Amino acid sequence: MLKKIICLFLLGLMVLSGCSTDEKSEKKDKVLTIDSDSDYAYDLSNNLELNKHHNDIALVEITDIGGTSNYNDKLAIYVDIYTYGKAVVKAVYKGNLKIDDKIAFTRLGGKLSYNEWKKGLLQKQVDMLEDAGYTSVVSEYEHDIPVEKNKTYLVFLDHTSSQKENEYAISGFAYGMREVEDPDHLTDRDDIRVKNNVSGKYEPLQSVVALE
Repeated sequence: MLKKIICLFLLGLMVLSGCSTDEKSEKKDKVLTIDSDSDYAYDLSNNLELNKHHNDIALVEITDIGGTSNYNDKLAIYVDIYTYGKAVVKAVYKGNLKIDDKIAFTRLGGKLSYNEWKKGLLQKQVDMLEDAGYTSVVSEYEHDIPVEKNKTYLVFLDHTSSQKENEYAISGFAYGMREVEDPDHLTDRDDIRVKNNVSGKYEPLQSVVALE
């Protein structure tokens, strides 16, 4: 009888221990979402304007997502949250890039830890924040999509003094990065279709890019 009681007691400890572990592992990520506005001097939805204001337009395959940050190493300043990574060029429609070129990219938007994000604020801004237990911050733009590894996109690229060598910014928000419908068949550019992030439908590449 005593052995039976001891066994039941030990079994109870094991069950309680298991419950305690589960509760600790279920700590939830509390996200602060920042809905950002795109402020451009021209209409991003106007494809002619989009083409005119970008020196490099290409199809690229995302080969690596390096992470997110809100700090520009080259300028040594805090900036808006951006995603960074690497890509390989699959086709070129404007600019000096070449097929199979490997480039680094940055793109506004992404998810960052709350503590890292706060480092970019002024002290008075930090003081105004309510301590609501946030663990991360998401910066997103209307109709925009997250950049994903192994996907191929039509991208509108900028290379400015704020970028490192061989680093390009994918700009234009929802209009400046569009997923390719069938990236395994890119031989005939007349058949390539890219996604309209506003309507959710795929459109001919020729309706977005002025092909020469």
